[in-house]
Amino acid sequence: MIWGYLRQNTEMTLTSLGNLFNRDHPSTLHNITKHYEATSITPTGVLYDIDYTERYRLGVLELKHLLESGHGEKVYRNYMLTYYNPATDAYIAPVVKASSLFEAIKEYEQYNAITDEELVLVKAL
Repeated sequence: MIWGYLRQNTEMTLTSLGNLFNRDHPSTLHNITKHYEATSITPTGVLYDIDYTERYRLGVLELKHLLESGHGEKVYRNYMLTYYNPATDAYIAPVVKASSLFEAIKEYEQYNAITDEELVLVKAL
């Protein structure tokens, strides 16, 4: 679970993840692939591994709770939203302070709407 979480929520490469756990690149790729498979949806619309997905969801919630309660408040970071603005034919990269990637997008969209097609990248600074 931690491999999938780190891969989805950080900019760590497969090599850096492998180094963190003292594993090689193929082992890292295998573990991340297994995580994605377990949390995927079958062709019939059902979660592939409901128990694993629920444990993962609860683990992520617990991790967020621990981070937020460490100082009695949410942990805020700067997030850079890079998106293509068709009106100006330019890429724009505003920085937003938020508690998560989702919150960063939500915070920015209060002032400027971004469509899914326009959003290119969101990364924590």
